[in-house]
Amino acid sequence: MLNLITIQNGFIMRESEFHFEGEAEILDQTQAHVPTDRGVIFCDTTMTIDNESFNNINDFLTKLYGK
Repeated sequence: MLNLITIQNGFIMRESEFHFEGEAEILDQTQAHVPTDRGVIFCDTTMTIDNESFNNINDFLTKLYGK
């Protein structure tokens, strides 16, 4: 399982920093495209954020974007 670590205006994935460049595009209840300074990142609810699991993409994105 891949864990994302939240930082201000972005996240760390596999020891690389990514910074948001817009709002996510929700694909379905478990998947989204997240635009970053390194390109669009495909995210889904099999990933964790700060070691927290999610059942739906809306809760996942709320945590990821810090809202």
